[in-house]
Amino acid sequence: MPHDPLAILLESLDLTGLDDDRFEGRSAESTRPRAFGGELLAQALVAAARTTEERICHSLHATFLLPGDPAQPIQYRVRRVRDGRRFAQRQVTAWQRGREILLATASFTMATGETAEHQHEPMPEVTGPDGLRSELEHRHDTADQIRDEDRGWLLTPRAVEVRQVSPVPIVDPPPADPEAQTWLRAIGRLPDDHNLHCAVLAYASDMTLLDIACYPHGVSWIDPRVEQASLAHAMWFHRPFRCDEWLLYAQAAPVQAGGRAFVRGSVFTQAGALVASVAQEGLSRFRQGE
Repeated sequence: MPHDPLAILLESLDLTGLDDDRFEGRSAESTRPRAFGGELLAQALVAAARTTEERICHSLHATFLLPGDPAQPIQYRVRRVRDGRRFAQRQVTAWQRGREILLATASFTMATGETAEHQHEPMPEVTGPDGLRSELEHRHDTADQIRDEDRGWLLTPRAVEVRQVSPVPIVDPPPADPEAQTWLRAIGRLPDDHNLHCAVLAYASDMTLLDIACYPHGVSWIDPRVEQASLAHAMWFHRPFRCDEWLLYAQAAPVQAGGRAFVRGSVFTQAGALVASVAQEGLSRFRQGE
């Protein structure tokens, strides 16, 4: 196995074909307590893309059914729902130990020369990524305050670097508004494959999104009193982009109620083009009596 985090992620996305519509993948982040949702999203997208020809992904919708074991292989089964002249839809299910852990649908389209377009949502005016410290550097500042069982996976370098414009401490954070402006970029050059860039962005989109639901309460998402897990995740890819160039991920958690949080994000290039939109519902609650 390579030791470079990006090489490990790309290897995990190079799914093994079992037959025309079944694939097997392994987790890049195998030391986590449960399989990382962003990696399941990325692998499901790759599996679906393997069954289309010369089409690019424009949307992905997934429901997380059960937690996965990052130490065990995951099988992806693709159902070819429709192959139209313009669009193709695929349903993907992820299985582990005989249990279905993810249900996803992905839609693909042909690249067109369509010129009619507009963008009503402007890119937020924030500090650029240059000069900002990475999230990993901030975590190392408080490494001695992180629980022993979490220190290993929380301090391991990842394939996508994250730089927060206004960092919120991972240990003993003060209350803050439930929003974040996050710069992200793969730590190395990626192949010129649009669907692969979509998959890497899908992976990255789950790295920070649900965490911000904890901000108003002045408690960290790694606090043992907090219970969080992704329930459903949706993405729309509007324009071509590169995930090995800086992207701004503007995120907000408009509501938390009934033990669940709704969070959403918009992804912009440095030039201000809106290239993707994200929405997620997640379990987000505090355990009673703790």
